[in-house]
Amino acid sequence: MKTLISIILIFVFVFPGCGVSKSQTALSKDNDLVKLSLEFIRLRNIHGHFQGGSWNDEVDSWMGLKHRVMLELRSYTEQNLISAGELRKLMGEPDRILYIGGPPWDPVTSWTTADFSLIYEWRGDHDFLVFDCRAGLVISSHWQYAGE
Repeated sequence: MKTLISIILIFVFVFPGCGVSKSQTALSKDNDLVKLSLEFIRLRNIHGHFQGGSWNDEVDSWMGLKHRVMLELRSYTEQNLISAGELRKLMGEPDRILYIGGPPWDPVTSWTTADFSLIYEWRGDHDFLVFDCRAGLVISSHWQYAGE
């Protein structure tokens, strides 16, 4: 019994991130983030109207599932300081990368202080989410809507 207690104490003090001290709420949030990430990747592979397919409410509708999932992922990046690498793990590779100050110049990002922007399409080139990055960190994000 004494050996078991010693092992537990070693894990608690030497490996504090091993899950012993993580709250159920934090675990739930981690699970929700994984679910959002997987759902985005699934939806991203559905070709709706704006990618040359048939209209699909999940991916084409305002506040459809893909739009809502992207809003949630954006909200996560606004509440947590994450790297561009972490964003790529969450959302996959971006549809486009715009390097600020170099080609291709784009009015979407010409005003920013970022080094580069990662672009994730919601409805093709029609509407997309822009994550501005500087020094490898996501520093801001904004939507570029067609405005119809």
